[in-house]
Amino acid sequence: SSPNYPRSAKRRNIGALVVVAMDIDEKGRVDSVDIVEIEAKRYKKDFARAAERAAKRTRFYPKTINGEPVAAKGIRKRYIFRSD
Repeated sequence: SSPNYPRSAKRRNIGALVVVAMDIDEKGRVDSVDIVEIEAKRYKKDFARAAERAAKRTRFYPKTINGEPVAAKGIRKRYIFRSD
């Protein structure tokens, strides 16, 4: 799912890169999200919150082992916020 760009950052043309690590359950839903990295001049908390919310809305096809769905841990995803 795409993140919502923080309004205050967008108004000031501030971009960011946020990397998250997600744990995904056997149904493909995101169980937990950890922020791994944030590159932003300002509004780091706002960008982190936007990326975390987007990650939690994302649905995945679960990994399968011997045809059975299994949970996955530490799956990384990058969110890039560009103000252009």
